[in-house]
Amino acid sequence: FFSPALMMRHVALFLRVGSCRASAPTRGVRGFSTAAQPAFDSRNPFQVLGVDPGAEIDAIKKQYYKLSMIHHPDSTQGDDATFKKLNKAYHDVLDIRAGRLTEEAFEDSFEEWLRGLKEAKAKREKMASQMRKEEDFQLR
Repeated sequence: FFSPALMMRHVALFLRVGSCRASAPTRGVRGFSTAAQPAFDSRNPFQVLGVDPGAEIDAIKKQYYKLSMIHHPDSTQGDDATFKKLNKAYHDVLDIRAGRLTEEAFEDSFEEWLRGLKEAKAKREKMASQMRKEEDFQLR
């Protein structure tokens, strides 16, 4: 029924459905997109914008403009929190390029986030053990 090439196109189309189409696709091997996709839950500003760290300023501005048009709070798909993350990431990338910020600053913030996550987990486990002790005491 289907040739392998046609089947691969259908698979590629299926995988792209629902993904953010704001990044300019570049064609790689067999027509698959090799452009970075935005990751709004990331702390790395380059990942939030969906650009490579070595991208030109014009490409970064173009990507920011595309994403801001999609995620602006006044648009139909717009979300205020996502737009704020996008805006902060754009300005952070410009600051990194201007030398006012370093990429290591984001690695440090990731370490702080991970440390806070571990502390919260330890606190939850401590509260759970206290609740188990209280339940055991009440059952006696």
